[in-house]
Parts: sequence; C-alpha cells; structure tokens
Amino acid sequence: MTSESKAETEPWVKEKGAKYAYAYDKGGKFQNAMGVNGIPHALLVNSQGAIVWEGHPGSLNEEEIRKALTGALKRPLWDLPKTFAPVKSAFLKGDFATAIKAASALPGDDAKQLAETIKSVVAGTLASAEKKKADGDFLGAQKDLQRLAKGVKGLPEEQAVAEGIAFLTKDADAVKGIKLQKELEKILELPAKSKGDKAKRREALENFASKNPGTFAAAAAKKAVVDMTKQ
Repeated sequence: MTSESKAETEPWVKEKGAKYAYAYDKGGKFQNAMGVNGIPHALLVNSQGAIVWEGHPGSLNEEEIRKALTGALKRPLWDLPKTFAPVKSAFLKGDFATAIKAASALPGDDAKQLAETIKSVVAGTLASAEKKKADGDFLGAQKDLQRLAKGVKGLPEEQAVAEGIAFLTKDADAVKGIKLQKELEKILELPAKSKGDKAKRREALENFASKNPGTFAAAAAKKAVVDMTKQ
C-alpha cells in the first residue's frame, strides 16, 4: 500500500521486479485509519481476515507467518477458475451464506476447502468480535459484527451476531466506548507528515487520553503516542 502516485510507483516496481500485489492509498487515508506513523509498516492478516501482527517488516518472523497461514487457501481467490465466480462475488460482497452455498455446490477439493475457509472466516470474525467486546474495544466489535450482519442469514452464527449488535446499541458502557473510539479515530486521521503535524497529533492524543482516563480509547491513544515516539 502506497500513498505515492502511479508515476512514482510503477518505475520502482519495474526496476525492482516486484511480484507482489500493491494498491494506492491516496491521501494516506488507509495509513491513518490503521494508525501507521512510520514507513515501512506491515500488517499480517490471517486466513480468517483478522490482523494478528503489525510492526516493522524486518521484525516479522517466519513462525508468525506460518501461524497466520493455518487454514489458508492453497490457491487464492483470483487464481480459481471461472466456475468459482459466484462464490467470489458473494464473498466479496460479504454475503457469506450465499458464498458457502455456492462453494458447496461445486465439485472438487478446491471448492470444499473454500467452503470450509469461508465458514472459518465467519466463525473467526465472530470470535474476534467477542474478544474485542470483552477487552472493551466496542467499536472494533461493532465493525466485526456489522461486517457479518448482512451475510450470515441461516448460518449458525446468525443469532449470536444479532445479539451482539443489540448489546452494543443498548449497553451504556458500550455506547460511551464507541463514541470515544470514534473521536479517537478522527484524531488519528489528522495529517502526520511534517514535524508540526506530528506535534499537533501528539498533543491531541495526549489531551484525549488525559480527559478519558481508564477507557479503552485512552489506552489506545497512549499507545499511539508511544508508537509515534518510536518512529
């Protein structure tokens, strides 16, 4: 992921012979959303779609990667034949129930593995939401559950997802926590390219943390300050 232009990126890719996928993050919106304060920065996503590690890519070891690969497809979605198009389309739309049904209707080991992988994505995302809720990361839990809500009709997780969303909209601590986390997200979206920008963002984070002691959002703000210091 790069915030640089195509004109800057394409020559580098050609010169280095880069073979991996890449995308453009115009304005650094994705970078800010992930709380990335320095480059290079890596995010390791497991086969269930959860971020399991992040930091400088130089410190990412093989064992962490092996663990994240558990349950991963032998062939990526984009490499599967055209017969898998309905599965891919439904999955990318977040319609997990339809994707599982479509994969289960196809013959072969690839189809069987894909159906099981999608099931594990649903189960893993729900487990992630439950853990985040227990940790006080109510906004993170809400995002996970909302991701599932539109695509788990008829699946075993449907009721748990509905109950989780209902809890987050009614529980006083959850409502307050989500509000604070959204405020923190706006702070983390502040530009941080120049020294002046970074100083303003740091001051805003420190003020936020001091005004909301003991909350998950305050702890996250303090961590963001520490991460900025390390860069």
